[in-house]
Amino acid sequence: MVPFIGWLLQETPRPDYWDDLYAEYISLRENKSSLYILGLVKEISFLKAKYQIVQQCCTMMMVCFTSVLIAQYEEVKDILRQYNYRHPFPMDNEVNFSRDIRAVLSANKKTITTWQRKEQELNEYQQKHDGKGWDKKGFYVWAITLGEHQGYRVDLEITTVAEWCQLLNQYEKYCEVVNAQQNSKQYGKRK
Repeated sequence: MVPFIGWLLQETPRPDYWDDLYAEYISLRENKSSLYILGLVKEISFLKAKYQIVQQCCTMMMVCFTSVLIAQYEEVKDILRQYNYRHPFPMDNEVNFSRDIRAVLSANKKTITTWQRKEQELNEYQQKHDGKGWDKKGFYVWAITLGEHQGYRVDLEITTVAEWCQLLNQYEKYCEVVNAQQNSKQYGKRK
Protein backbone atom coordinates (compact mmCIF):
# COMPACT_ATOMS: atom_id res chain seq x y z
CA MET A 1 0.00 0.00 0.00
CA VAL A 2 2.79 2.46 0.80
CA PRO A 3 3.91 3.00 -2.84
CA PHE A 4 0.27 3.25 -3.94
CA ILE A 5 -0.48 5.85 -1.25
CA GLY A 6 2.55 7.86 -2.38
CA TRP A 7 1.30 7.82 -5.96
CA LEU A 8 -2.29 8.56 -4.95
CA LEU A 9 -1.24 11.56 -2.86
CA GLN A 10 1.25 12.56 -5.58
CA GLU A 11 4.10 12.53 -3.06
CA THR A 12 6.10 10.43 -5.52
CA PRO A 13 5.96 10.52 -9.32
CA ARG A 14 3.20 8.34 -10.69
CA PRO A 15 4.20 5.53 -13.05
CA ASP A 16 3.18 5.66 -16.71
CA TYR A 17 0.57 2.99 -16.03
CA TRP A 18 -1.04 4.94 -13.17
CA ASP A 19 -4.45 5.25 -14.88
CA ASP A 20 -4.64 1.45 -15.19
CA LEU A 21 -3.58 0.99 -11.56
CA TYR A 22 -6.12 3.49 -10.31
CA ALA A 23 -8.89 1.93 -12.42
CA GLU A 24 -8.01 -1.47 -10.97
CA TYR A 25 -8.09 -0.04 -7.44
CA ILE A 26 -11.51 1.50 -8.08
CA SER A 27 -12.79 -1.79 -9.51
CA LEU A 28 -11.63 -3.67 -6.39
CA ARG A 29 -13.59 -1.32 -4.16
CA GLU A 30 -17.20 -2.45 -4.05
CA ASN A 31 -19.00 0.72 -3.06
CA LYS A 32 -21.36 2.78 -5.20
CA SER A 33 -18.99 5.72 -5.44
CA SER A 34 -16.16 3.54 -6.73
CA LEU A 35 -18.42 1.83 -9.26
CA TYR A 36 -19.62 5.22 -10.54
CA ILE A 37 -16.02 6.43 -10.87
CA LEU A 38 -15.02 3.21 -12.61
CA GLY A 39 -17.89 3.63 -15.06
CA LEU A 40 -16.72 7.15 -15.93
CA VAL A 41 -13.10 6.00 -16.28
CA LYS A 42 -14.18 3.22 -18.64
CA GLU A 43 -16.29 5.63 -20.70
CA ILE A 44 -13.41 8.09 -20.99
CA SER A 45 -11.01 5.32 -22.03
CA PHE A 46 -13.49 4.03 -24.62
CA LEU A 47 -14.03 7.51 -26.06
CA LYS A 48 -10.30 8.19 -26.30
CA ALA A 49 -9.71 4.84 -27.99
CA LYS A 50 -12.63 5.42 -30.37
CA TYR A 51 -11.25 8.81 -31.32
CA GLN A 52 -7.81 7.40 -32.10
CA ILE A 53 -9.22 4.46 -34.07
CA VAL A 54 -11.44 6.68 -36.21
CA GLN A 55 -8.56 9.11 -36.85
CA GLN A 56 -6.31 6.23 -37.95
CA CYS A 57 -9.06 4.76 -40.12
CA CYS A 58 -9.47 8.04 -41.95
CA THR A 59 -5.74 8.20 -42.53
CA MET A 60 -5.78 4.62 -43.83
CA MET A 61 -8.78 5.35 -46.06
CA MET A 62 -6.84 8.17 -47.71
CA VAL A 63 -3.86 5.87 -48.25
CA CYS A 64 -6.15 3.22 -49.71
CA PHE A 65 -7.74 5.81 -52.00
CA THR A 66 -4.46 7.16 -53.35
CA SER A 67 -2.91 3.70 -53.72
CA VAL A 68 -6.13 1.94 -54.84
CA LEU A 69 -5.93 -0.74 -52.17
CA ILE A 70 -9.42 -2.22 -52.48
CA ALA A 71 -9.19 -5.07 -49.92
CA GLN A 72 -7.76 -2.84 -47.20
CA TYR A 73 -10.23 -0.10 -48.12
CA GLU A 74 -13.14 -2.48 -47.44
CA GLU A 75 -11.64 -3.56 -44.08
CA VAL A 76 -11.17 0.01 -42.90
CA LYS A 77 -14.61 0.98 -44.18
CA ASP A 78 -16.08 -1.88 -42.10
CA ILE A 79 -14.31 -0.60 -39.00
CA LEU A 80 -15.77 2.86 -39.54
CA ARG A 81 -19.21 1.30 -39.96
CA GLN A 82 -18.80 -0.33 -36.54
CA TYR A 83 -18.55 3.20 -35.14
CA ASN A 84 -21.68 4.26 -37.07
CA TYR A 85 -19.90 6.14 -39.85
CA ARG A 86 -21.84 4.82 -42.83
CA HIS A 87 -20.66 7.17 -45.56
CA PRO A 88 -20.21 5.60 -49.02
CA PHE A 89 -16.55 6.74 -49.47
CA PRO A 90 -16.73 6.28 -53.27
CA MET A 91 -13.34 5.23 -54.65
CA ASP A 92 -14.33 6.54 -58.10
CA ASN A 93 -15.17 10.10 -57.01
CA GLU A 94 -12.42 12.10 -55.29
CA VAL A 95 -14.70 15.03 -54.36
CA ASN A 96 -17.31 12.84 -52.65
CA PHE A 97 -14.63 10.67 -51.03
CA SER A 98 -12.96 13.77 -49.53
CA ARG A 99 -16.35 15.08 -48.40
CA ASP A 100 -17.06 11.81 -46.57
CA ILE A 101 -13.63 11.78 -44.89
CA ARG A 102 -14.09 15.39 -43.75
CA ALA A 103 -17.55 14.56 -42.39
CA VAL A 104 -16.17 11.65 -40.35
CA LEU A 105 -13.25 13.72 -39.01
CA SER A 106 -15.61 16.56 -38.12
CA ALA A 107 -18.04 14.24 -36.35
CA ASN A 108 -15.15 12.54 -34.57
CA LYS A 109 -14.18 15.88 -33.00
CA LYS A 110 -17.40 15.65 -30.99
CA THR A 111 -15.86 12.62 -29.29
CA ILE A 112 -13.21 14.91 -27.81
CA THR A 113 -15.89 17.18 -26.39
CA THR A 114 -17.74 14.21 -24.94
CA TRP A 115 -14.68 12.72 -23.24
CA GLN A 116 -13.68 16.15 -21.89
CA ARG A 117 -17.17 16.52 -20.41
CA LYS A 118 -16.83 13.07 -18.83
CA GLU A 119 -13.41 13.99 -17.43
CA GLN A 120 -14.88 17.18 -15.97
CA GLU A 121 -17.77 15.18 -14.49
CA LEU A 122 -15.25 12.77 -12.95
CA ASN A 123 -13.16 15.60 -11.49
CA GLU A 124 -16.21 17.37 -10.07
CA TYR A 125 -17.51 14.14 -8.56
CA GLN A 126 -14.17 13.36 -6.95
CA GLN A 127 -13.86 16.89 -5.55
CA LYS A 128 -17.42 16.84 -4.23
CA HIS A 129 -17.14 13.41 -2.60
CA ASP A 130 -13.56 13.49 -1.45
CA GLY A 131 -14.22 16.25 1.05
CA LYS A 132 -10.81 17.58 1.94
CA GLY A 133 -9.24 14.80 -0.11
CA TRP A 134 -6.94 11.95 0.70
CA ASP A 135 -4.20 12.24 3.27
CA LYS A 136 -1.66 9.85 4.73
CA LYS A 137 -3.15 10.11 8.22
CA GLY A 138 -6.49 8.86 6.92
CA PHE A 139 -4.92 5.68 5.61
CA TYR A 140 -3.26 5.00 8.97
CA VAL A 141 -6.53 5.67 10.84
CA TRP A 142 -8.26 3.21 8.51
CA ALA A 143 -5.46 0.68 9.05
CA ILE A 144 -5.97 0.90 12.82
CA THR A 145 -9.76 0.63 12.50
CA LEU A 146 -9.48 -2.36 10.17
CA GLY A 147 -6.91 -3.97 12.46
CA GLU A 148 -9.22 -3.64 15.47
CA HIS A 149 -12.08 -5.11 13.45
CA GLN A 150 -9.97 -8.00 12.11
CA GLY A 151 -8.22 -8.70 15.39
CA TYR A 152 -4.72 -8.25 14.01
CA ARG A 153 -2.47 -5.35 13.00
CA VAL A 154 -2.89 -4.12 9.43
CA ASP A 155 0.58 -3.05 8.29
CA LEU A 156 0.53 -0.73 5.28
CA GLU A 157 4.12 -1.72 4.47
CA ILE A 158 3.15 -5.34 3.70
CA THR A 159 -0.56 -5.09 2.83
CA THR A 160 -1.22 -5.17 -0.91
CA VAL A 161 -3.73 -2.87 -2.57
CA ALA A 162 -5.99 -5.85 -3.30
CA GLU A 163 -5.89 -6.96 0.36
CA TRP A 164 -6.60 -3.40 1.48
CA CYS A 165 -9.64 -3.18 -0.78
CA GLN A 166 -10.91 -6.55 0.42
CA LEU A 167 -10.55 -5.50 4.07
CA LEU A 168 -12.40 -2.23 3.41
CA ASN A 169 -15.16 -4.02 1.51
CA GLN A 170 -15.65 -6.55 4.33
CA TYR A 171 -15.68 -3.81 6.95
CA GLU A 172 -18.23 -1.75 5.02
CA LYS A 173 -20.49 -4.81 4.63
CA TYR A 174 -20.16 -5.50 8.35
CA CYS A 175 -21.10 -1.89 9.15
CA GLU A 176 -24.14 -2.09 6.86
CA VAL A 177 -25.37 -5.22 8.66
CA VAL A 178 -24.85 -3.67 12.11
CA ASN A 179 -26.59 -0.46 11.05
CA ALA A 180 -29.52 -2.43 9.63
CA GLN A 181 -29.80 -4.38 12.89
CA GLN A 182 -29.69 -1.17 14.92
CA ASN A 183 -32.36 0.42 12.72
CA SER A 184 -34.56 -2.66 13.16
CA LYS A 185 -34.25 -2.46 16.94
CA GLN A 186 -34.81 1.30 16.95
CA TYR A 187 -38.06 1.01 15.02
CA GLY A 188 -39.30 -2.07 16.89
CA LYS A 189 -38.80 -4.56 14.08
CA ARG A 190 -37.62 -7.96 15.21
CA LYS A 191 -36.52 -10.82 13.03
